[in-house]
Amino acid sequence: MTDDIEAVQLSPRERLKQKQIPWEAITLGNELGRGTETIVYEGTYEKRPVAVKMLNADARRETQYTFRTELEVVLGKLDWHPNILNYYGWGVRPSDGSKFLVMELFEGGPISRRRKWVSRRPQLVYRIMRDVARALAYIHAHDLIHRDLKSSNVLVDRPARVAKLSDFGVSRTQGDSEAVMTALTGTYRFMAPEVIRGERYDGRADIYSYGILFNELLTGIMPYEDTYLTPVQTATAVVSKNLRPRLVKTSDKVPASVVALIERCWDLDPEKRPSAEEIASFLDVLCGEAAAASPDGSLSDPDAAKSSTSFEKNPPVHPNRCRTQ
Repeated sequence: MTDDIEAVQLSPRERLKQKQIPWEAITLGNELGRGTETIVYEGTYEKRPVAVKMLNADARRETQYTFRTELEVVLGKLDWHPNILNYYGWGVRPSDGSKFLVMELFEGGPISRRRKWVSRRPQLVYRIMRDVARALAYIHAHDLIHRDLKSSNVLVDRPARVAKLSDFGVSRTQGDSEAVMTALTGTYRFMAPEVIRGERYDGRADIYSYGILFNELLTGIMPYEDTYLTPVQTATAVVSKNLRPRLVKTSDKVPASVVALIERCWDLDPEKRPSAEEIASFLDVLCGEAAAASPDGSLSDPDAAKSSTSFEKNPPVHPNRCRTQ
């Protein structure tokens, strides 16, 4: 308990210093993936499997800044959360000065790789999106905006029963002037209208992205994939014509209340979007009882989850139950 109190009292700078890992404490294994200036390896740290993200020593200043932001946010400002990827620490490779991050190895990978698969299992989508909502509620409570919520930044375990939010490289403190200066940070498919317009924005921009992501996982279709518009044309139409991805249709497995929630999330007016806490509570009710009824934690009881909260246009209304395939 004393350690927890001391950890809370540490400044972000002190916390970063405390979580520095010597290079010799990690062992690198196979390469898991790479970007233009980063490489992610499978590794071992303190006898546990980890992922190690290495930043090229000669990386561009912008990439170095993004890497440092991720490091400062996840190690200096956030504590452990079950739906945020766990970061164990950071360090520097002595041979060339390359910085590295040591992270939890989440073997299921990004949900973008399993888009089609999860779209045929709406009850898994609800559970995944509940986890994402919980993660957003946590970071928003810490006055942070993720700013790059998309399917490739949501990781799942192998059965896709647990989801974790990752990649905080472009996150910002709410009210930070840089949130306006770097307005086009993020991915255009998920970018809120106020971000595209270069206006000041807050955590509700994340909620817009959340709605786009929710719809993507239920339809199995990349946002705007069927429009044949360029990124610039898409972004322009989002603002001027209220363009949104093709909305998932209601069915016995996708209740009208879920469709209405998605529409509220991507509303043009940020004031009309629900909070992450509201969304998490709604999805807790929709699927929580079903999850609790299953010994293995899967959503297997079609009659277990009944709801008392809704996101219809004029709430409250009972949503339909969360059903199995």
